[in-house]
Amino acid sequence: MSHHQLLGVMLGRTTRRCRHDDRVRSLVILLASCVVVSSAATTQEEVFASRFDIVAGAREGAVVHGRLNPRANRNPSAVAGWEFKLDNNTSPFELVNGTGVRDGRGRLFGALRVRAGTAVGPAGTAYDLTASLVESAPPGRTIRAVSFQVLSVAERTELDVVGPRVLAMARSYGRMWGGKRLKGADLEARLAFVEDNAGRLPGGGDLYAWSADQKRTEDGLKDLWVGALEELGGLGYAIAGLGGALDNATRARTKAAIYAATAALADAVPLDVADMYSAEAYLNLADSFKDQRGEGFATHPKLSFGDRTHQWDFAEQIGLACAEVAPEAAAEALQGDSAAIGFF
Repeated sequence: MSHHQLLGVMLGRTTRRCRHDDRVRSLVILLASCVVVSSAATTQEEVFASRFDIVAGAREGAVVHGRLNPRANRNPSAVAGWEFKLDNNTSPFELVNGTGVRDGRGRLFGALRVRAGTAVGPAGTAYDLTASLVESAPPGRTIRAVSFQVLSVAERTELDVVGPRVLAMARSYGRMWGGKRLKGADLEARLAFVEDNAGRLPGGGDLYAWSADQKRTEDGLKDLWVGALEELGGLGYAIAGLGGALDNATRARTKAAIYAATAALADAVPLDVADMYSAEAYLNLADSFKDQRGEGFATHPKLSFGDRTHQWDFAEQIGLACAEVAPEAAAEALQGDSAAIGFF
């Protein structure tokens, strides 16, 4: 399973049979620095893209809010040999890395930034662009072309407006950090534990060591999963300064712990059917829905119907931690920081 999928479940976005939770919907907006939402796709090759924004006058290196997102990213191996290119580009923008960026699972995104020697025009300037999704190897067959727009805004992007509101909500609502107040010696102990255990959290117990079959058959999955989330929520409480301001060194350690703990938990929890069976058993499994993302969570035999349809029980605890670090993580990932890339 991917870290995006884990965040998806924890932000109330699973597949069929799971409903969306209004209480965490606004957190999805904050993560717009990492993902793109657009019109419904109809084919594997569709690219999600619509309108992005950037502050007027932004200069070299400034990043556009929003990314081109191929539908095929649901299966990272499908995009392994693909890349983006801008067609007939006369705008001040370029693709980061020239062909787009990839996350820790190999998904491809078209991230844009302002080119050297250029600047974004005054507020209200609209740049109409076309990008092509192409095969990397010659002859570079075009898979899909997509048109989209980058709009220059006066002072603040949509994310600049919504982000502080989301943070204020998350900081004031205890369920967004699992009610876990980590500070002082308790925070130091959790940071040391995460650092010494490759991102594992004490609340997750045996979950990290379970085999694929055990993730399907063992009792106590919810308790371990939620226990880990509450510990991660406590790190969110700490980095938000709710237990007192952190010095720079402790804040950096806390952010690093959130990155590592999110990645480790994503590797541990069973979201897809493939997470709950050995490779051979999965191959032989007669289930027409087994390839659907999130199907493992939606049909898990050790989760009650209430769990599977009230997924906010697996969501709210990480809300504040995610909201606090996502903008920094997105920027650091574009710089090639491996821990930030792993967070996603």
